[in-house]
Amino acid sequence: MNLLVEVIRVVKRLATRAARAERDVAVANCPLDKHLVRVSQQIRQAIPREDFSGIAVIDFEEWRPLYQLNWGKKSVSMLVYLRENVYKRESLRLVKEQYPFISDKSAEELAKKEFNNAAKKIFLHTIAIARQLRPYARWGFYGFPYCNYDAGNSETDMLCSESFRRFNDQMSFIYQASTALFPSIYLSLKGTSAQNYRYIQKDVCNSLKQAADMGARGVILWSSSKNMKQRCDGLANYVRDMLGPCVAYVTYHIISV
Repeated sequence: MNLLVEVIRVVKRLATRAARAERDVAVANCPLDKHLVRVSQQIRQAIPREDFSGIAVIDFEEWRPLYQLNWGKKSVSMLVYLRENVYKRESLRLVKEQYPFISDKSAEELAKKEFNNAAKKIFLHTIAIARQLRPYARWGFYGFPYCNYDAGNSETDMLCSESFRRFNDQMSFIYQASTALFPSIYLSLKGTSAQNYRYIQKDVCNSLKQAADMGARGVILWSSSKNMKQRCDGLANYVRDMLGPCVAYVTYHIISV
């Protein structure tokens, strides 16, 4: 496979702090026109070439496009907890502000509906303007399709949970509007080598071949700059011993067909 990858992250955050004015972070109250102006500016800055034909990743991580997926995590800091719950809280507040005598149950249902509708509009308008500005790029959203974070830990079931498959069905509008999919798959150094390599040995070649068979132009490997020496050594070993041979095998069979 010919890997021509230029990954960008645009539109990093709609809200950067939980302490910012809460009225401004409600998704249903998002000024869409101002958001799209900022999107256009960031795309032109990050991808100056109009004929860019690489990979472009839009990264929304501060909130999720389904109301029920915006939960707090007890294992993280209070700032993150507040940040991840502010969207549900403010969606409810807006509904109760409009309808002071509404029941809690009805308010929750209406907040969910308004949040999901607004989120859908933000996602679709964002990728639409991205595709309009850089029509030859492969556009998609980081982390989609979703999967539960403990997927693959079971010896017998390596699939995403049924609930997350239902969530993905509800977010099908994202996949239909995208020209590439960028699910988030990490190999954790915290697990044992047997846990990591069990999945790799069984599936990495098949995953590459399946992507190639479906017309994918490449795969993305990325990491962070933290512990760079350790990460570089680990990645070098992984490419040499596992990924490299699989890529060579898949490439050979694609060319020979």
